[in-house]
Amino acid sequence: MKKIFTSFVIPLFISAAALLILEGIFRYVVPSPYDAYDDSFYGDLYTADEELGFVHRPNLRIGNVSINSMGFRGDEPKEGRANIICVGDSHVFGYGVPDEDTFPYKLQKMLGDKYNVINMGISAYE
Repeated sequence: MKKIFTSFVIPLFISAAALLILEGIFRYVVPSPYDAYDDSFYGDLYTADEELGFVHRPNLRIGNVSINSMGFRGDEPKEGRANIICVGDSHVFGYGVPDEDTFPYKLQKMLGDKYNVINMGISAYE
């Protein structure tokens, strides 16, 4: 039992400790761009956020992409309707396509005026 401990557990513990120390060194020496909270890093579509790193800039229209006052893609939700929320990454957001080609927009058109389909997709989140 002592031989297993010295030949397996101790080297495993030393390796794990070394990896943790290296991780700490790399995090200190090579900072993540998401820690910068610099609006210029994210471009016009994004604004820095202390908690999330970045979010969509509210009330923005860039080309064929519109961001509403809540910071989500598309039009403002209408009062008195049930809400359907589409959550996800750039596929839900519809990166590279006009508002009317996103699947939440198409779902809204299919369901009609009884529902708000809210596109809460955020491109560039991992």
